[in-house]
Amino acid sequence: QGVVDYAAASDAITSAVRGAVVTEQGHTVRVDSVIVMPESGGRLALSVAFHGDAQGTLRLVGIPRHDVARQGISMPDLDYDLHTDSPLINVYSWLASPALRLLLREKAILPVAPALERGRALLLDALNRKVGDAMTLTARIDSVAARGVYVTRRGLILRAEAIGHATAAVKER
Repeated sequence: QGVVDYAAASDAITSAVRGAVVTEQGHTVRVDSVIVMPESGGRLALSVAFHGDAQGTLRLVGIPRHDVARQGISMPDLDYDLHTDSPLINVYSWLASPALRLLLREKAILPVAPALERGRALLLDALNRKVGDAMTLTARIDSVAARGVYVTRRGLILRAEAIGHATAAVKER
């Protein structure tokens, strides 16, 4: 399993949506940044800072899922949380638009390939080695696939499955 810390997740999602413009009911805002935080019930919270016809932070919450087609972690159920800046309540009706929610559902994807490659490398290092003077372990990994995503306090845990072949050679004394 691998860990994606929340700072890295925030950076990745901010990079994907920074500068995106959302216009709804004649009002326009531009996304500045996104902060990813753990939330109860296995959910993630995204605090989205923006400026334009309104300025502030909106909070959206969703359950992270491994998205095979997008090769990443997405939140297809991402939706608005009513815990927003109190000055925003006056403009919430136009700001909490489907356009912003859909933008984040589409673009807020955390790639899993780097975590899977890191896991593959660590596993290969652990399985291809000498154990004392008498044993040699040799392995190859044919495939690595994500099997689950879990929200913890320190980061997202990506669990994966590796399939391959391993052998152990023992020297006779």
